[in-house]
Amino acid sequence: MRFWLDYILTAVVGTLAVYYGAPQLQSSVSSRDISRTPAVVVENIPAEPAMPPPAASRPVPPAGNPTVPVVPVAPVAPVAPATPTAVLPSTPSAPPPSSSLPWGMTVTRTACYSPEGANLGMLAGGATVESQGRRTSSAGEMVVCRLQRGAEWAGPYLIAAADLVLFQMPRQDVPAENLQLLKEYYEYKGRLDARLAELKKPRGDSGNPYAAEYRRTADEYNAFVERSQRLTAQRDRATGAERARLIDQLRGMIGEGQRLKAAFDQAQDKHRKWQSGNADPTAPDPSADEQVLELQRRIALLDPKVRAFLQ
Repeated sequence: MRFWLDYILTAVVGTLAVYYGAPQLQSSVSSRDISRTPAVVVENIPAEPAMPPPAASRPVPPAGNPTVPVVPVAPVAPVAPATPTAVLPSTPSAPPPSSSLPWGMTVTRTACYSPEGANLGMLAGGATVESQGRRTSSAGEMVVCRLQRGAEWAGPYLIAAADLVLFQMPRQDVPAENLQLLKEYYEYKGRLDARLAELKKPRGDSGNPYAAEYRRTADEYNAFVERSQRLTAQRDRATGAERARLIDQLRGMIGEGQRLKAAFDQAQDKHRKWQSGNADPTAPDPSADEQVLELQRRIALLDPKVRAFLQ
């Protein structure tokens, strides 16, 4: 019984704003970006030490649940000339890095998660991390990291393994100029990826035959989520027979939630496929974009040095 209660509570919390966390509908009444970064469902690995959750962490369902919650984060902003900074909550400072643990850098702009899978924001390319282990998740393999923030280290956080380059050599043995080289190189790579993504934003809903279905299923699912959340809050305050009644009511809603989520997922998939297959003819050409060309030039200048270091 406790499993199903946790499952319902998790699905409610994780999916409250799915309409806003999924691609935002751009129509005559909305023009917001539809590109979002979901949360991940983390599978606990017994061999790894338990990590204390940050204050902003959120619960995730046990591994194997039939649905995956979607949690919104702010869309990636246009690339500014200055180096982008991480969007992370404040955490207590941690001890200096260990010379025996792998260290590395983010190779592009990437999402950062709490140990429980809550999306905490975006990290710039070139962020320095210390690896403390690995976990599997719904988004693929994740590395448990501590993050360097100025002179201090914070964490733990989860970062996609595909977005990291890790080294076994002690970081203290790497010359400062090489560390700066890597930081600049991967920062430029992250800014380039972000700029290209900005230029490739999908077109609005004009002409999309699945826009109405997408809006309807999102509204229905969000209404269910809000109702479930109200009942869950009532259950947590209730006692005795009233609590038992609410438990039974929430348990009976599991099937309805799965049906509404499946309908939304199908509508979202059709909406996205149409968007990706019908490019906006007014979209700018990346090959003529000044930011893209400048970032590509800087990356090309640093590329031989970085390749020599990585060999």
